[in-house]
Amino acid sequence: MSKTHANILLILIVLTSMEPGRSTGLEFRNAYWSSNDSLILVTGHIRDSLTGEGIGEAQITYKELPYGNYIGVIQSREGDGFYSYRTLGHSAYCIQIESEDYVGIRDTIFPLEEGNTGSMLIDYLLLMKPSKRMIPLDDLIFDLGRSEIKPESFNELNELVKLMQDNPQMIIQLEGHTDFRGGRTKNLKLSEERVKQVKNYLIHGGIMPNRILTKAYGGSKPISREDSEEARRLNRRVEVIVLKQ
Repeated sequence: MSKTHANILLILIVLTSMEPGRSTGLEFRNAYWSSNDSLILVTGHIRDSLTGEGIGEAQITYKELPYGNYIGVIQSREGDGFYSYRTLGHSAYCIQIESEDYVGIRDTIFPLEEGNTGSMLIDYLLLMKPSKRMIPLDDLIFDLGRSEIKPESFNELNELVKLMQDNPQMIIQLEGHTDFRGGRTKNLKLSEERVKQVKNYLIHGGIMPNRILTKAYGGSKPISREDSEEARRLNRRVEVIVLKQ
């Protein structure tokens, strides 16, 4: 066996026994490693830039620079977005992070600069694609044919107020929907009144009016057309569309 083949085999053995992350397939091209090289553990979380929640199954590709001799691909952990991988004896790596619902990002890291500690901790924040960012208000409750906000809805609306306070550049559009039963004009007016009530609640909580746009759909976009009280309750809703983060 040649020295090059032996080194490649050694790399595969080390990573198989030590890699704690979830791999989607690890690729090596002309990989090399010697006992004098540094083995650096890179860990962190992939998070939603708005909510801070972990993003699971984001794909992380790391490639040694400048030649790309050492390449790895892993996925972040479902639930908390945790990831980890190890770099072998190279000064710089190109990092690419991709997720179906989020805007991908690139980064360059220098693991040998952390050689004394043997580890690096890096969290990444991803922006959700504009077409994907919808915040349902699941606990926003309206009685049939009425626009008054019930007290059971206050906690969820307070959370929305805090979210907008924590993200001062955030602009939203409130979209109102009703049950599809009844006249079109009446339903449209009712959905307008409901989004107005929600907007007023947010303004009362300290959010500037120019950060809250509204749109009413009446009963033209029902979630369900089933003839049940549960289906009608689901159709009486206001959705939050994030236009700017």
